[in-house]
Amino acid sequence: MIGPFPTAVLVRIWLTDFHTPVFTFYSDGNHATVVGSNPYLVSIRDSVFGTITTGPLVPPPGDGNLNVVITIA
Repeated sequence: MIGPFPTAVLVRIWLTDFHTPVFTFYSDGNHATVVGSNPYLVSIRDSVFGTITTGPLVPPPGDGNLNVVITIA
């Protein structure tokens, strides 16, 4: 649990891929899917074996390397 906060805050989830080179992928980036409306399912997929992908690598909901359920109360 985080908060409460007196004003709205941005909740940003991230996944760091520690293969060489190191990349960090964010929940608002082109390697993530966010579905739902409280709770939210955030799925983030990293690069393929540390390589740079040529296009978005967006996972289907629930099929990321990291899957997190966020509930805002």
